[in-house]
Amino acid sequence: MSHSPLLGRIMLKILLFPFLCFPLLCAAQDNKIQFGASIPVFLKANTDIGAQVKSPVFLASGLELALMINGTEERCMSFMPAVGIFGDNRSFTTEKGSHINTTLYFINIHPSVLIASKWDNIKYSIGIGALVNIGNGVSVSSNSNSSGTFYTDPDTIGKKLNDNGRNIIPFVSLGATCTINKHFMLQAVIQPTLLNYEEPGTTLKYTISYKTQYISLSYQPVYFGFRIFYFL
Repeated sequence: MSHSPLLGRIMLKILLFPFLCFPLLCAAQDNKIQFGASIPVFLKANTDIGAQVKSPVFLASGLELALMINGTEERCMSFMPAVGIFGDNRSFTTEKGSHINTTLYFINIHPSVLIASKWDNIKYSIGIGALVNIGNGVSVSSNSNSSGTFYTDPDTIGKKLNDNGRNIIPFVSLGATCTINKHFMLQAVIQPTLLNYEEPGTTLKYTISYKTQYISLSYQPVYFGFRIFYFL
C-alpha cells in the first residue's frame, strides 16, 4: 500500500519549512551567511540481515546545495541546511551471476546543527531529515556462468518499486565536521534511516530455469561516510 499524494505533499511542506524561514533568520540576526555545495560519498549497510537483498556497500552519493548560518558569537551553534539529489544503487542477487539492479533517486532534505567543540576547527553535527522518493531505474544482468534461462521485465519491476516504495524516508544524522580552510569543510557522518524503503510484503518476480521465483524486499540502510563541502 502506497502513501497518498496529499500526505506526501503535506510532509514535504513540513520538511521544507526550515528553508522557507531563511529570510526571517537572516533578518532577525546579524549572522554571517555562507552559500555552498556538498557531495555525500557514503558506504551503506542494510540493517535487515535476513533480507534476500544482496546490496553492494558502495554507490550511494549525490549533490546538494548548502547554507551555513553562523551565530553572532564565536562559539555559538551554527545552522546548516542542505537540499539536493541523492541516488542509491541496489543489486538483488537472484542466483550466482544473475542480478536485478535498481537505482533509487531521492530529493535529500537535510537540516543540521553544528555545535562547537574544544577544538577551533572541529564541530559536532546533529540533524534530522528525509529522502523524498522521485523514482527509480531498473536493469538486469546475467553472465555466462548462470544456470538455465534468466528472465525478468525491468518495466514491471520499476512499476512495482514505484507502487510499493515509501514516498518519504526519514533519517537522523550524527557526525563531526572539520574546517580545512575558508572554502572547504569535511564532515564524517553516520546516517541511519528510520523506515524501511519498501512497504511490508513487497516482492519482485523473476523467471530462472523456466521457474517463477520471488525476492522478498526489505531495505533499511544505515549510511556512513563523508560529505565534502565547498563554500563561496
